[in-house]
Amino acid sequence: MFYSIGKLCIRVKNGGEYIQKEEMAEQMKRADGGAIGKYYPNYLSIEDPLTPSNDIGRASHGAETVKEAFNYAYRYILTLYI
Repeated sequence: MFYSIGKLCIRVKNGGEYIQKEEMAEQMKRADGGAIGKYYPNYLSIEDPLTPSNDIGRASHGAETVKEAFNYAYRYILTLYI
């Protein structure tokens, strides 16, 4: 399975898995008494193993830029071998 950064969150506890960002958003809402629309997981979303409603990826402000750089590098490398 490929990791879709726009749709999935990373869960590291219990061996790790991917969860839908909607599931993470629900956890965040429940932890805050059900506030609607206030929380949504960030671009790079990583569930805190100690506090599941905490998105520890929220401080990763440059994640989209890093992803774009890797995509560019990948496309460039492909041109060298095609």
